[in-house]
This record gives sequence, structure tokens and C-alpha cells, in this order.
Amino acid sequence: MDAETILKDAYDEVLKKIGRNLLAFQMAEQILKELLRLGGFARRSSAPEESFGEIAERAKKMTLGGLTTLFTKTHCSDRAPVFPELPENSTDGMIAISFAFKLGEHGLAARRESFATLVAERNRLVHHLLPEFDRDSLASCQAAAADLDRQRELVLPEIKCLQENYRFVSHELSNLATFMASPEGIDFMRVPSLQQHPLIEEFAAFARDNPAPADWISLSAAAGRIVGFSRDEISAVCESFSQKSLTALMIASQLFDIEFELTKTNSHRVLYRLSQGAGSSSSDGNPPPSTAPTATSDA
Repeated sequence: MDAETILKDAYDEVLKKIGRNLLAFQMAEQILKELLRLGGFARRSSAPEESFGEIAERAKKMTLGGLTTLFTKTHCSDRAPVFPELPENSTDGMIAISFAFKLGEHGLAARRESFATLVAERNRLVHHLLPEFDRDSLASCQAAAADLDRQRELVLPEIKCLQENYRFVSHELSNLATFMASPEGIDFMRVPSLQQHPLIEEFAAFARDNPAPADWISLSAAAGRIVGFSRDEISAVCESFSQKSLTALMIASQLFDIEFELTKTNSHRVLYRLSQGAGSSSSDGNPPPSTAPTATSDA
């Protein structure tokens, strides 16, 4: 084999390895963008066409360095995620998704170092390899090929880690989607809106204002003293939440204890009271927020 052919083969090998490494860095970018999209989602029930995808939108325009910084800040921290706030006095429900990889102090430092290496090697490949590379020199081609192999081995563990992160998050979100489509998930989604419905808030306020809040209250007596809701309107509220009766609606809200008392005429009277802990509402009168099923990773 002549020297020209050997040089051409060496040069072709460098080109292949440049393409291989660039694809690896692009894969890392795409995985990070997808993870940031999946972990920065929130949507209101009254506006399903809108979403609070601020993090995902920011990520679309970021380079690898910005993506690793944002991912570390939002998903490698023990701090609680920050979600968009609903307007004051809103009766909207909102579903929001986030996740965090609990790495601990040493794990977080190691992840940052690994990300720094990933970014530095990507920049070195894009900005410095070509100026230093002589395609007409066999020694330069061989050195570049060896350097590209070294680079791949150096960044491959982090790329594999990102792939594992993505598989884990995708699996957990698939489980969440299955839960949300189940009867239990549908009920779970209804509870926050139901708890904040004016009718339920009226019954809760009536119980809190009772001279002895821990005592049982007649549901029919309370319903008769609640202003602003006729019998037909109460029935309409029950129907909107797929409940057949006011009693079923109260049970579905998860705010009240319900008891059935046998009267002297052998009929049943429905009694209710606030469940333990439900009486300590926030200053705006809203019940404590419900929490969704969560999954965490110590990876």
C-alpha cells in the first residue's frame, strides 16, 4: 500500500471519529433538553391548551454548557421545585411534573465535574481540533484519531448516565400516565378542584363556625342554611363531579368525616364534621394542596 493511500485511510478514519464524537455530544444535548422538558411541565385544568413550559423553552436555545448548568440547578438539587402559581381565589386544578436526582454533596460535586468535562471536550472538539489538525500529515492524522478515541472514552460514562436518567424518568412518567388514566387517578385530579369549590367551602366554613367544631352536624340542616345554592344547583355540582348525591360529594372531597345515624322512624340521617387536620386551613381559606405520586432516584 502506497503512502498516499495510507494517508487517505488515516484521514478518513479521523473524519469518522469526528462524526462519531459530534453525534455523542449532540445526543447529550438532546437528552438534556428532553429531560428539562419532561421536568418543567405544568398545565391548568381550565386551559389545557396552555402550558407553563418556560424551562423547556429556555432549553431549546441553550448550548451544552447552559443545559448542564440548568439541569444541575433544577434536577440535581434537594430543594423543592418551583411551580407556577395560580391566580388568587382560582378554583382551577393544575398538574405539574418535576423530578430530582438526590445525589448528596459528593455525588453532586462529581456530577458537576463530569458535566464540566463533557462541555470542555465538546468545545475542544468543535473549536480547537481543526486548527491543530494537519490533514496532509500521517502523524497528525494518527494523533488526532488517538485523541478522539481518548475523548470518547472520557465522556462516554456521562452520556451513558444521561441515558439511564432518561430511561428512569420515562419509565416513571409512564407509570404516572397509567395512574392518571385509572379511576383512582381521575378521582385524584378532581379532589383539589372539589375541595376549593364554593359549595364545599361553604360546608367547611359552616363546620368551622359551629360552636363545637368537633361535634357532628346534620348535613340536611347545614344544606338548608347555606345561601346561594338551590337544590337544583347542588345536584348540578354533584353531577359535574360525577357524584350521585351530596353525601357522595362530601366524601369525595376528603375533607369531612361522614356518619349515618338511625332515627326513631328507622330512617338514616347523615351527619358530618371536618376531618382531623382539615380545620386548619390557610389564611386564604383554601385547603392544603394535594400531592401527586412521586418517584425519586438516588442515582
